[in-house]
Amino acid sequence: MEHILAEKKINKSKKQTKKPLKADLKKETNIKDLEKKVEVLQDKHIRLKAEFENFRKRKIKKSLLYCSMMVKILSKIFYL
Repeated sequence: MEHILAEKKINKSKKQTKKPLKADLKKETNIKDLEKKVEVLQDKHIRLKAEFENFRKRKIKKSLLYCSMMVKILSKIFYL
């Protein structure tokens, strides 16, 4: 009788351990999916940051070019 009760307890514990395994698998896939999404977002962020940095540099170059052209034009006007 005790042997049968012990087997029932073992069977119950096996059933209980199977359910969390399925939940763990779902959690692992969710974690993997979330990690993948984080990687994609980090990549987008880095690319956007680089694009903005390039824009800023172009803007500075154009501003310097504009200023140097204005200096040349004004120097020709006022020194002639």
